[in-house]
Amino acid sequence: MDWARSLHAHHARRLTGLRQTGSAEDLAAGLVRWPMAALTDMTIPGTTVTATDIATLAGQPFGIAQPFVDFLRLSPHLIARLSPVPHLHRSDPAITDRMMALNRSDLNDDALEQAKRAILNRPAKASA
Repeated sequence: MDWARSLHAHHARRLTGLRQTGSAEDLAAGLVRWPMAALTDMTIPGTTVTATDIATLAGQPFGIAQPFVDFLRLSPHLIARLSPVPHLHRSDPAITDRMMALNRSDLNDDALEQAKRAILNRPAKASA
């Protein structure tokens, strides 16, 4: 469920476009109902899709980027020069809650973007 919370927080913070108003649980349930392979086949018939559960990628050297690294078929020499970035949960639940409240508000798109920018541009509080 961590991946759904992370994706949900990302979409809640979007400044423009569709407003994320549902919960992380709603998002996860919706994604389970519509597997990527089925969605891709509906939009591009005959397409071959390879899917990997995101949770299984956590133990890979490049985490969720591993399929992209594999796709590139880089030489071992180039792979050795890459530095994997550790996975960090960057979504502060309090900020996500504030973004969701804004998304559910009746603000027009310009006011919504301005309100979100104000929250995102505030300096982080120093922890003691």
